[in-house]
Amino acid sequence: MRYLKSFKFWILVLISTYTLTGFILIPWFLTNKAPTILKNKIGINLQIANASFNPYSFELTLHDITLQDLSKNPVFSLKRLYINYTLLGLLDKTVLFKKISINSPKLYAGFQKDGKINLANILPESTQKDKNTTTSKISLPHIVLSKLEITNGAIKFSDKRENKNFTFDLGPYNFVARDVSTKKDQINSYSFTAVLGKESRLFWEGGMGINPLKIYGIINVTHLSLPDIYKYAVPNFDATLDSGFMDFKLPYQIAFTGGTTVRINQAILSLSKLSMNQTTTNQNLFDIPKLKVSGFNLEWPKQSIYIDNIDINSTSINPILEKDGKLNFLKVFAFSDSTKKENNTTVSKPWDFLIANLNTNNMLIQFTDNTLQKPLTTEMKQIKLRVKNISSKKEDPIGLQLSAILNKNTNINLTSSILQTPLSADSKLALSHFAISDFNSYIDPFVNFKIKNASVDLNASIKANLDKKPSISLNADTKIYNLLINSSNNTNLIKWKNLQVNGIKYTNQPLSIDIKSLSLLEPYFAGHIYKNRQTNFSDLIKQQKSKSQDKSKTKQKLESKNSLKLKIGPIKLINGIADFSDASLPFPFKTHIHGLNGDISTLDFGTTTPSVVKLDGKIDKYGYADIKGTILPFHFKKRANIDVLFKNINLTTLTPYSGKFLGYKIKSGKLSMDLNYKISNASLLGKNKINLDTLNLGEQVKSKEALNLPLNLAIALLKDSKGQIDINLPVSGDMNSPDFSYGGVVWRAIGNMITGIVTAPFRFLGSLLGIKGEDLKTIDFAKGSAIVISTEYEKLDNLKKILQKRPNIKLKLSGGYDEVFDVQELQKKQFDIVLQNEMKIVKKDQNATKEDLFGLALKNLYTKDFGIKRYNDLKNNFMIVPKKDDNTTKKSKKEEKPKLNVLAFNTSMQDKLRKNIKISKYQLIILANKRANQIKDILVKKYKINKSRVMVLVPILEKAKRDMWIGTKVDIAI
Repeated sequence: MRYLKSFKFWILVLISTYTLTGFILIPWFLTNKAPTILKNKIGINLQIANASFNPYSFELTLHDITLQDLSKNPVFSLKRLYINYTLLGLLDKTVLFKKISINSPKLYAGFQKDGKINLANILPESTQKDKNTTTSKISLPHIVLSKLEITNGAIKFSDKRENKNFTFDLGPYNFVARDVSTKKDQINSYSFTAVLGKESRLFWEGGMGINPLKIYGIINVTHLSLPDIYKYAVPNFDATLDSGFMDFKLPYQIAFTGGTTVRINQAILSLSKLSMNQTTTNQNLFDIPKLKVSGFNLEWPKQSIYIDNIDINSTSINPILEKDGKLNFLKVFAFSDSTKKENNTTVSKPWDFLIANLNTNNMLIQFTDNTLQKPLTTEMKQIKLRVKNISSKKEDPIGLQLSAILNKNTNINLTSSILQTPLSADSKLALSHFAISDFNSYIDPFVNFKIKNASVDLNASIKANLDKKPSISLNADTKIYNLLINSSNNTNLIKWKNLQVNGIKYTNQPLSIDIKSLSLLEPYFAGHIYKNRQTNFSDLIKQQKSKSQDKSKTKQKLESKNSLKLKIGPIKLINGIADFSDASLPFPFKTHIHGLNGDISTLDFGTTTPSVVKLDGKIDKYGYADIKGTILPFHFKKRANIDVLFKNINLTTLTPYSGKFLGYKIKSGKLSMDLNYKISNASLLGKNKINLDTLNLGEQVKSKEALNLPLNLAIALLKDSKGQIDINLPVSGDMNSPDFSYGGVVWRAIGNMITGIVTAPFRFLGSLLGIKGEDLKTIDFAKGSAIVISTEYEKLDNLKKILQKRPNIKLKLSGGYDEVFDVQELQKKQFDIVLQNEMKIVKKDQNATKEDLFGLALKNLYTKDFGIKRYNDLKNNFMIVPKKDDNTTKKSKKEEKPKLNVLAFNTSMQDKLRKNIKISKYQLIILANKRANQIKDILVKKYKINKSRVMVLVPILEKAKRDMWIGTKVDIAI
């Protein structure tokens, strides 16, 4: 037992024990006892297949380590754990590890079917509660790890929840860390490489300080496939990410001193080949070949983000407005109500951010509107967008530049400076070749015409303040050219070559539009009246169904708005053209107006200054039109003075209207008009000077609306010796009357004029010559005479003038006779002849004295007609018996015989003999004809009037004037 006292023995025993403990006992404990203790004390299911420990080199190696959850499912495993500890650190009071090496670690993480994370199922719940009950500040010993190495590692993530079935593999990965130390201000370095999925790679390198704890480094991920991750992370959206990859470089710094601070400096993120479709419709939402975020900087808890550049290239976006009026993007990415509630429960400090530059190149947006009757797709391509200074500082302006091509040829250029507080923008917009016809589908529900072609150029500066009381101001120049509008049957309605509008100024506070000048080059207008008297413009606007309540609301809104102040600078019209046709007439009417040029001075709808109108043009082949005047814009009824001149209009083209309103075709003629219209307070006064050159009517036309008047006579009365008809036609009317129409006013005036002419032709003709025309209606003769008295030669002179001035008219002479005074005069004249003849017979009787011839002739004629008895009776009637004087005595007074009153007796016999002479009607007619022919002879022989222009008609009974003068009636004929 001496060896028991031997130092060498005990040294040997100690060494042997130490060796056996290190090589055998510790590995045995780690593989057999430690898992049991962890299971019993903590509830951890840990298995170690094999272990070895070198007590001399302090190298520990564990093989096939497996950590299971409470359900015996693997959570973590590794093939080999190697730890190399050295005692040299004790000299510096440091726990020093030369190397820790982990080979093939595998972490199995994820959600189980019940929704719980499997890592939370490692410890029993009671152990977890006990673990969380106490916390104490632990001071770390000085530990130094020279090298930490992980090789061939893997992380397998899975989600077995319902509708998830997601797996993601990270690995194999390798990790190396050097000089890991808990000493103050000591920094270590590490690197990490891994495979993410099939093609992606992760490169992570950096450093870490444990005391104080801080981490820094750079994480690089290349070609990370996104569809599966998107599908897992965003499962509730109706969108499928068909392809997409992400690359990023993330320099970071994380410190845990006095709280956690995170910094990211100049990070770079790239997304490529992103393609997303709507799941239910399989319609493409967008394609992004490349999106790059460079210069990403973040500070937390300052909560600030700064980004140098966001670049997006060759992106295509396909927004669709569905039939229900909702945008497909809003439908696809709509959050559920529960998601909204969750998002609204957390109120956090707002982040400060700044995106210095946002750039897009060659972007394509195809917008489809399915709300229209005919779905419309609008394409904006080659979009180049530059946005600067997108910031959370609302007082800093955001700069924007945009250029793009809309559909085929429209170029868009926009520059803008935008303020968030107050929300406002100062912009400049340039459009060129903007095709209005591309957007016909938007107006189709409201109109019955098509804009076949129209291009717009626009240069505008726009200032908008969208704060509490929005205000907008615009200054612009625009050009609308090559306009063509067709009717529903594809015929031309309106077109022009160029409409130039310069100096447009618009403000909404107050509502005002001011246009400096406007010029219209080669406009064309086509007007047509159909057989049913509707025009081609009658139904251009479709009738919209609207409730009366809606109309009243609209009216209230309109009345509440400020009145519009509208001012349009001088307007210039160059080479205008118009075609007008009317199929409602008995004969189709067409006319062509061309070469229409003119100017309209400033139209100021806010002042009483009248606008001056000057227009002139050509009508058909040789006609001319000139329009001048002044008007009050929007107050036309208050004041207007317009002069309209038409010259050399071919009247045959107006045959359709003459047939309808006059009842005759026009065979030939030219029209010129000088019209003046004055309007004052809705009262129209018109002076129309009308000239018709060589007007000749053609055949008669049946028309219900034709004037029932002798137009040929009226024309003959109006037409002078040169074939001219000059008419002064005044018109008037009340424009406020519901029955007012300009055409009605004119045709009423024409009808009244013609009626006045044909019913009183001499009055009309007399007014032309400055004579009393009414006096010319009769030529007076003495009763019983056919000799023109001297006073009537003045009338004949005037009739000669009329016939010379109006070569197309004729005179109708109707000889007049009076059955009383003409008969008396003829009886007297015939009796005088009979008496003279009788006196000649009596004179031959030798027994008669000269003094008795007259009395004897009367006696012979009276007794021959009435007999001797009636003669004696008449004679006794004229015997005068002398009166007796009472103072004369019977002796002195002589007896006196009755005496004959010869003068009275002869006169009575003459009257009775004259009245007894029979004058026949035939004699009166002969007298009347003599009178008419006497007038004709004077006109023909003395005044050299063609005898064919003076017609003698059947005599007429004419009452004597003042019992003295018998008139011969003079009428106008053609």
